[in-house]
Amino acid sequence: MVIKNKIKSWGVKMLNKVGTKLIETERLILRKFTLDDSEAVFKNWASDEEGQSLYCEPAYKTKESVDKLLTDKYIANYKDDNYYRWAIILKNNNPKLFIEIANGNEI
Repeated sequence: MVIKNKIKSWGVKMLNKVGTKLIETERLILRKFTLDDSEAVFKNWASDEEGQSLYCEPAYKTKESVDKLLTDKYIANYKDDNYYRWAIILKNNNPKLFIEIANGNEI
């Protein structure tokens, strides 16, 4: 709290936290995850033990476990304006990529 007050006293504007909003560019769509993404999440990265270990996350063994991850963690947290997690879709051939930006409390 002391740091935030100090920054405000310098006239620095704090972030306006708005959560995960739809963003669209000429080539990309950044949007919230849905349960429809479950198979792509499972296939593309959530079942990869080596990749998941880099993020200190478990590798998911079944699509149903990814359904639970999406429902209980990703989708449930979208109600929080301090939560940022996008599914990134390439418009030209539609493969799904994924990104997580830090929890707003870490920004």
